[in-house]
Parts: sequence; C-alpha cells; structure tokens
Amino acid sequence: MLLAFSWAGNRYEWASIQVLGMLTWATAGLVIFAHVELRTEEPLLPMSLFRNSIFSVSMLVAIIFSLILRDYSTGLRATVPEEVRSEPELMTTLNDPSSS
Repeated sequence: MLLAFSWAGNRYEWASIQVLGMLTWATAGLVIFAHVELRTEEPLLPMSLFRNSIFSVSMLVAIIFSLILRDYSTGLRATVPEEVRSEPELMTTLNDPSSS
C-alpha cells in the first residue's frame, strides 16, 4: 500500500493499472489479515484494541501525521535542484549537518 501511495501521482497516474492493482492487493491482504486475526487464539494485533477509543484515535492521528510528513518531505525533495540530486556525494553533504 505504501508503494502505491508513493508511486501515485509521481511515477504513475492515480487511476493507472499499477497503482490500482497495488491498492487492490493491499486491501485484499488487509482483509485476509483481519479474517485470520479474528479467528486465531493469540493474534498479533487483537482486534479488541480498536474498541478502545484512545487506541483508535491514536492510530488515526499517526496515519494522518505520517501522510502529512510524507507530502512535506516530497515537497522538500522537489526543491533540491536536479544537478544536486544526481550527485550522491553532494546529497550526502547536504544531509549531513556535521559537514558544515
């Protein structure tokens, strides 16, 4: 799912077969995961946790925050000139605060 969101709008259009296919497979995987977790004796993620409003809201805030940070970091990356992005040693210098 993360790969689909990373590629959507950047590498492929949102409605492309690649993005829609990855989102479909990710959704199917989540449904199968939930189905198995509901029927096992010792689940990895007990679904009863989602009945706790603090847990549910915390997970929702974490997802929203991570999407905002992803968009923000994508915007920052876009401001770096192409010449700098194509030179790995220059990017290392820009990312390393101790090099100044």
